[in-house]
Amino acid sequence: MEFGFDGFESSGFSDFDVDVQETQVKKVGKYNRVFSVKPGGGSVFITPKIVDGIVYFGASDSYVYAVSADNMKTIWRFRTGGPVLVGAEYCDGVVYVGSYDGNMYALDAKSGEEMWRFRTQGKITCIPLVTQNSVIFGSEDGCFYRLSLEGREMWRFRTGNNTSFSPVCEGNRIIVGSYDHNVYCISIETGREEWRFKTGGEIVALNRAPLVDGIVYVSSMDNNLYAINTKNGKEAWRFIYGKHGSGGRVEYWNGRIYQGSRDAYLYCLDSKTGKEFWRFRAGSVIDGCTVCDGIAYFGSDDCSIYAVDATTGKKLWSFRTGAECFMTPSVYGGRVFMGSADCKLYCIDALIGSELWSFQTSSNQKSEFAPLYEEFKTEIKQSGSFDGSVSDEKYSRKAATASNYSIKSEYATTSDYKTKSNYDVNMIIFEENELMEALPWNSVSIALTPAFQTSM
Repeated sequence: MEFGFDGFESSGFSDFDVDVQETQVKKVGKYNRVFSVKPGGGSVFITPKIVDGIVYFGASDSYVYAVSADNMKTIWRFRTGGPVLVGAEYCDGVVYVGSYDGNMYALDAKSGEEMWRFRTQGKITCIPLVTQNSVIFGSEDGCFYRLSLEGREMWRFRTGNNTSFSPVCEGNRIIVGSYDHNVYCISIETGREEWRFKTGGEIVALNRAPLVDGIVYVSSMDNNLYAINTKNGKEAWRFIYGKHGSGGRVEYWNGRIYQGSRDAYLYCLDSKTGKEFWRFRAGSVIDGCTVCDGIAYFGSDDCSIYAVDATTGKKLWSFRTGAECFMTPSVYGGRVFMGSADCKLYCIDALIGSELWSFQTSSNQKSEFAPLYEEFKTEIKQSGSFDGSVSDEKYSRKAATASNYSIKSEYATTSDYKTKSNYDVNMIIFEENELMEALPWNSVSIALTPAFQTSM
């Protein structure tokens, strides 16, 4: 049973002799951000790579798959040491893909045989970039790496925090981002920083950001989409797109920018000015979209895949899957390829939205894909007791942000702590500020619910 702050008497609390205490909760550990999933599931949370009629994709069952785009026949599969929640890159018969096990793998595209692997100290959750006879990628150990095509390290560039940004190339430079709030421009040859651009939140781009005519378009968890001049790192314009940030893909098409957001909207903007043309609302979080032949295709956490007119924002069709569709689809040969948390890769007719086939991964166990702000460590202090004596207790546990984004600034956690009278303590933490960092100590009220039936 759950109770709100206005429901004590109506919920029967007058029948109990209990106190409502004030408790202090302090955040003592940084967010365990980003993309943790339960091992063993088979959910598909990547953007497929399609080359010559073969679909390459990974899943949270730790496999990389190669299947036929025509009939879903399995060509090969390769097992890594952890969930594969990042898109692959293809170059000259080699598939490059990272894994939660911290390795970047080079696989033979025809056979799936491992050619080499390179170990980092963190999860890899970005698409690698193959350029200038090298492979460049980031890791959640905070570094971007440049490797030779034989897997030998050439340099590494350390940022101030984790990285889940797919590098973008412009000439002899790359553009990358980090959870340290910065966008960096780095020399490919030397690995040295040329400039950086500071935003107000984490920079996450699992799919590559568009770079057009000297402008790179990058979204941030500070609720802004930035257009940045790549020559000097100066801001060209910014657009405020929502209340909950975005780690989704930014798409460019025909002079327009398309941005999905965690506020459930897909935005269409003028690429030169940032002026909004239209917005389309889905039922939940939109990661990003792919535009092909004037149609924007995207998935949502409302378990649906959508097609809307890229010019007008008018809905053309939607297709229902068995679970959330987190990542961005790929379009190939008049078909849309999209993964889902229901452990399937779907092939859908791009014009009418009908299913052509679906491919089942090695497991039908759904993997829970954490929100970007999933959890943090807290230290909880309580004073006083329920039997009249005075006590002071302190203990730690994890707390999680609410998954219901319609409730602003609400954090919820359930404590393992029990009082002497065997009542569970359920806490709802309401912030006055939108960011935890703005208010390190938060006053909360405690609602008591009986742990078992007893007479008093």
